[in-house]
Amino acid sequence: YMFNDQAVGAIHNHDEALGPLFMYLAPANSHTPLEAPQRFLDLYPSDWYLDRRQYAAMCSFWDDILGNVTKALKAKYMWDNTLLTFSADNGGPVYWSLEERKWPHGAGANNWPLLGGKGSNWEGGVRAVAFVSGGFLPAAVRGTKLSGPSTMIHIADWYATYCHLAGIDPNDAAAAAAGLPPVDSLNLWPMISGANKTSPRSEIALAVDSALKHSKAGSAASHC
Repeated sequence: YMFNDQAVGAIHNHDEALGPLFMYLAPANSHTPLEAPQRFLDLYPSDWYLDRRQYAAMCSFWDDILGNVTKALKAKYMWDNTLLTFSADNGGPVYWSLEERKWPHGAGANNWPLLGGKGSNWEGGVRAVAFVSGGFLPAAVRGTKLSGPSTMIHIADWYATYCHLAGIDPNDAAAAAAGLPPVDSLNLWPMISGANKTSPRSEIALAVDSALKHSKAGSAASHC
């Protein structure tokens, strides 16, 4: 609710004369610990096992927040010039809690028909949901669906896409001067807007072995 109120308030208080508004909203409420207000739990059958019902309710909570943000943008007459991007950062978690003593529950998600989930390199872990909306999106592409290997999108690509729309260079000169790798983000706007039907991305690394061993598997999964 705090994230909801902050986002809606920022929209209502925005002065368009000062420039456009960029908002990155990540409540992360579809995450352990599993909990949701009763009115969202009541949307789902009581005979579902509790973890699944709670996770579904948490996703409906997210949907409610998104609806409030959309209503605020329309009330402020900003929707017609808005590009809204919704993207998951990984597949839903389907593993048992790693903190069994503190949180003896499953994660509650369901990625069917994809195999696996968050933390795995199977499609259920790396093939995530995303969509774009808003009045800034050309009418000809609204309601259409991108599919197939020629339309690959990595979550990192939203960075270069929004930089392009804002007229900002996505490259990091200071990082390059320090010998760091270049920014791994590609501008998707030509494909998103319908100017062409092909993604600038031809490959996605699904996992990188990690010397830090931050996970039991010792690898970091990608998200696409």
